[in-house]
Amino acid sequence: MNIPQATDVEAIVLGQILYFPKAIDEVVNRLTFEHFYHPSHAIIFKCCKWLYDTKKPVEYVTVIQALKDNKYLDSIGGAYFITKLTDNVVSQENIEKYCDILIEKKMLRDVINIASSTLTEAYNPQCKISDLIDKYEKNLTEITTNLTGNNLSSSREIYGNMIERNKLILANGGKLGTTSGFKGIDAVTAGWQEPDLIILAARPGMGKSSLAAQLVTNPSIAQGKTVALFTLEMSTSQFYARMQSQQSSIPVEKILRTGLNEYEMNQLTNNCAGLTGAPIFIDDTPGISVFDLRNKCRKLKREKNLGLIVVDYLQLMTVPDHKGNREQEIGIISRSLKNMAKELNVPVIALSQLSRAVESRPDKRPMLSDLRESGSIEMDADIVSFLYRPEYYGIMQDERGNPTSGLAMFIIAKHRNGPLADIMLTFEHEKTKFTDYQAYMNYLKQ
Repeated sequence: MNIPQATDVEAIVLGQILYFPKAIDEVVNRLTFEHFYHPSHAIIFKCCKWLYDTKKPVEYVTVIQALKDNKYLDSIGGAYFITKLTDNVVSQENIEKYCDILIEKKMLRDVINIASSTLTEAYNPQCKISDLIDKYEKNLTEITTNLTGNNLSSSREIYGNMIERNKLILANGGKLGTTSGFKGIDAVTAGWQEPDLIILAARPGMGKSSLAAQLVTNPSIAQGKTVALFTLEMSTSQFYARMQSQQSSIPVEKILRTGLNEYEMNQLTNNCAGLTGAPIFIDDTPGISVFDLRNKCRKLKREKNLGLIVVDYLQLMTVPDHKGNREQEIGIISRSLKNMAKELNVPVIALSQLSRAVESRPDKRPMLSDLRESGSIEMDADIVSFLYRPEYYGIMQDERGNPTSGLAMFIIAKHRNGPLADIMLTFEHEKTKFTDYQAYMNYLKQ
């Protein structure tokens, strides 16, 4: 089998560069010498790029002289070889198309190299399958996301993108991100933004898994977003039953344990039609490693256009073969989740436990210092939010004497690109479900 290449196209591109002075402006922003398969073509392009970078004219004469000065001229076939490159060049047309062809051929060669390297490593008895798969997935993702190998953007390009983004924001009523399903939260965040890492932290009993279930279902049903949920504490059926309960108002224990009569089954079927057809993917691998989670998300991004990732919860994840302390391990996990959000360009919501320091204070309201086991969680996160229910601690009135029965606070304590806020929600305990707090919504309308 022949290696993917297009040396005839390479010759045309080089000929256009030598014949038309402005052609190189287009080519250097899209190609590197590695896109040229023919060794002589790669050397000539390197020379052209060097002349361009040093602000010297890129012409037939200057290229020959530079190759001669660096003792490359004879090895590439002499001046005659370069002369032949311009023989069939009559215009500068289709240069972008030719660049696309060379980019595609290089991608194919890269895929072959990755597959060959993976095959060789797989035969090594010391090879760890998790490391091998992670390396393979990462290399493959780099090929598909960095087609030209150029991640630099000019100020003009960035400005143009911002103009287009502003149009989308206005067209969507100021909410361009992935909806949380709660008007109060979306009013502050404008939806979960790409590629943010959002931490949702709370003490046990606050209902963070119940809220996570709604953060999964709401955007999937309302916006058609593909959502990946990693539930490390509950099984897939347990978490899904919680989502069914929230949609149907049927107690979760009836769905899981006591069973449903015909009327309740019809109620479940009718009210959960949106959930049943939603693009939600659930993984309940216990103690999943950050590498396995990332590989599964990469696959969903390629195949299902993944739009949101939810992890319940961060402290139950692992780092294979980690030798340091737990705080360092949690730091690796939080940094990996942030890197994954950037790599896949999707928001990641990670639930987190809070330390017991909350319980020892008269004021049970969480604060950033309560983040358990690692200050790096706060550093890596774009949003740090806390879920707090005063009623849980027997606090039945707030400082103004208002009743706190059923009140839940969604506290945004860190917001890298927006304001901090205390957002009021209602917690319906029997349904393990959160809703917008009506009095708070009325306040926002004023």
